[in-house]
Amino acid sequence: MGDLKEIKQWRKKASPHIFALEPRMLFAVSAASFTSINTDTGSSSTDFITNDNTLTFSGTYTSGSSPNNLYLWLDTTRITASSISTSNSQTNATWTYTYATPISEGSHNIYLTTSTTSNSSGQLASHALVIDTSSPTTSLSSITPDLKASSDSGVSNTDNITEITTPTFTLSLNGIGGFSAGDFINLVDTSNANAVIGSYTILASDLTSGVWSSGDKDINVTSALSYGVHTIKAQVSDVAGNTGTISSGLSVTIQDITAP
Repeated sequence: MGDLKEIKQWRKKASPHIFALEPRMLFAVSAASFTSINTDTGSSSTDFITNDNTLTFSGTYTSGSSPNNLYLWLDTTRITASSISTSNSQTNATWTYTYATPISEGSHNIYLTTSTTSNSSGQLASHALVIDTSSPTTSLSSITPDLKASSDSGVSNTDNITEITTPTFTLSLNGIGGFSAGDFINLVDTSNANAVIGSYTILASDLTSGVWSSGDKDINVTSALSYGVHTIKAQVSDVAGNTGTISSGLSVTIQDITAP
């Protein structure tokens, strides 16, 4: 009984703040993270740069025995009316939330907090988010890819019949405008579900005020072409996966000349 009396006396003298914090420290969500958005389009599937403006967000959380205090924010707006954490005593449990309201074009920040009043109070995680639905203005409709002579094997180096499955194509780009450094020039196989088979990242040194000024550009095929006929086109895309007007197509035959 003496021990119990001493404990009660100590609790009376101790700061009330210690006990006010006990439930949050022991039972609430203590860690959380963002792991993905459902349609992370473009050159990376993990960079949170996308041309989709209605997204499903996913992540993880760690909770005690009272987990219902995790909220999702878009910039300064809380977009979850109730907690997105639902399971108690979890480590790296998963959460998912679909936000059906279209998100405005541009750069944003998303947050996970234990607070319903501020995106900075009880903040556990944050991540940059970019919504880009604008297509590049660059049109390559005036050009046609050319199979480089060194990749055009066989009796003729101009007949577009070759045994080389990873050939090089030349694009005559001088004078075409609307380019932006950091965008991509892609080789597209329209005979194979518009697969991107080669790509080049545009440099600032390639351009003069957005106009291509560095001469013809060679782009190598990095995904081997199957035997048969392929139609190869060129197209500009940005980091979010938006695309400009595609070029005319070149018909190329990849031929198996292995002796029987």
